[in-house]
Amino acid sequence: MDSLPDEFHNKNELLEKINSERELLYNSLDRIGRDLSYHFAEKPILHNGWSIKDTIAHITEWELAMIRCLNTSLQGETPNQPPFGLPEEEVNQINADYYQQNKHKPIGQVLDEAQDSYQLILGTIQTVSENDLFDPRRFDWLEGNPFWPIVAANSCWHYEEHRVLIENALTDENIV
Repeated sequence: MDSLPDEFHNKNELLEKINSERELLYNSLDRIGRDLSYHFAEKPILHNGWSIKDTIAHITEWELAMIRCLNTSLQGETPNQPPFGLPEEEVNQINADYYQQNKHKPIGQVLDEAQDSYQLILGTIQTVSENDLFDPRRFDWLEGNPFWPIVAANSCWHYEEHRVLIENALTDENIV
């Protein structure tokens, strides 16, 4: 975690950004229209032949990885695979594994799991202390960095990244 942005100073700011970016992501999906979105959601219009459904499942998996990482850290242990700062080849392999785990799930299940994961993030972040998220000395394995960038990278920053890709793909497909 070289040169961290100074974007968040407390839990409320982080939670507000998570909520606002999640809302923007789902507003983009809603613009497709409910009927068309379920049909269109599985069309491979994104990078690597992914669909919107695949992307939502991907986001959910990284959210859950972040929660596992935080819970492991709170137990005083070092996560064996933190959801950030990994070499690109390793991230690509993890993404491929997540894709394989989720590709046959129906869109309804993917959306339900995404909502459950989102609620888990909100609940977890609300219950952990400011110190757990913002004190750079809180977790030794982070070597002087705070935990909040891991939360942001696997939630609000991730939502924004994929929202832009989805909006561009939908524009290219003349959907929006």
